[in-house]
Amino acid sequence: MQDILSALLTVCANTILLCSVPFIWWLVKWREDISFFEWIGLYRPRLNAKWWVLVIFAILYGVNYFSDY
Repeated sequence: MQDILSALLTVCANTILLCSVPFIWWLVKWREDISFFEWIGLYRPRLNAKWWVLVIFAILYGVNYFSDY
């Protein structure tokens, strides 16, 4: 049991350490230029398609999903 707890603690510590490196790099170099989430590639998607194109794809997906082969 002690080995499992030690391993879990090591995993948590390594994860925190590994995740803090990009944040510290952004904090030092890029904080004034771009937000952290945009810097790592997380941003709100923008819908560029027309609404009817999405409806057509949804219908085609539904037909394909519910059809029997």
